[in-house]
Amino acid sequence: MVTGASQGIGKAIALAFGELGANVVLNARSESTLEEVGQIIDSTGQRVAIIAGDISRRTIPEVKEEKVTISEAIPGPGDLMVAAAKERWQRLDIVIHSAGDEANNLFMRQTDEDWDKALAIKLTGARNIMKPAVSAMYRTKEGVLIGLSSVAVDRGNFGQSAYSAANAAMEKMMESAQIEMVQMQRPDVRFTALRLGPVNAGMMLRLKESSPEHYQMLADRMPNSELIPLETVTDRVLEIASGVNLQPSVIEKFYGGFSFG
Repeated sequence: MVTGASQGIGKAIALAFGELGANVVLNARSESTLEEVGQIIDSTGQRVAIIAGDISRRTIPEVKEEKVTISEAIPGPGDLMVAAAKERWQRLDIVIHSAGDEANNLFMRQTDEDWDKALAIKLTGARNIMKPAVSAMYRTKEGVLIGLSSVAVDRGNFGQSAYSAANAAMEKMMESAQIEMVQMQRPDVRFTALRLGPVNAGMMLRLKESSPEHYQMLADRMPNSELIPLETVTDRVLEIASGVNLQPSVIEKFYGGFSFG
């Protein structure tokens, strides 16, 4: 299962699992874009389930005659993704939470919306997909949950107070959940927060367009000013999912030579 699967790192991860023949549940807001990704993975649709929607939503209110009926709200995308995997393939092995929103803005200019959106998608979204997934994995006694985090947690970053806070909170949630699994004798339900340096995809490409100077400042902290190749990230995610070269802690730093200066 992959959130944020319509573009950038999430899309690349979904395609990588698809190439290996995995059954994949895709999530993002745009159903049409997800369908395009699904077609690439398997044009027959046999190995793909699409659950479009905002992963930060716990429930989806049902609309009847232009009125929202909260009491009849259906489960949110996270619960629906887990249900789809169990119904279609009777198992759930791997969860990757890639969805996020950088909401770049100076702290003193940051809006409430900037703050709420960053935390909702990265932190609440992680909880919304991982909580029901862990319940399923607890029964099967195994599973892998990967949350894509950021080097911004390590030292913070210019204009990214909300983004840094959201990723840091997600990491602590995952660390606590891992402790619980170990103490409940489920050590093979594994959490990894993959803390990424600047990757040549998604957020960094948008930053290059919107703020070239900020982009270059980050790029110059990388060896030869080269960002981490997208395929390097997908390869490491596949390794973690397969149990290859695992780190002893929940948090894995994958900075690609990033220098804090």
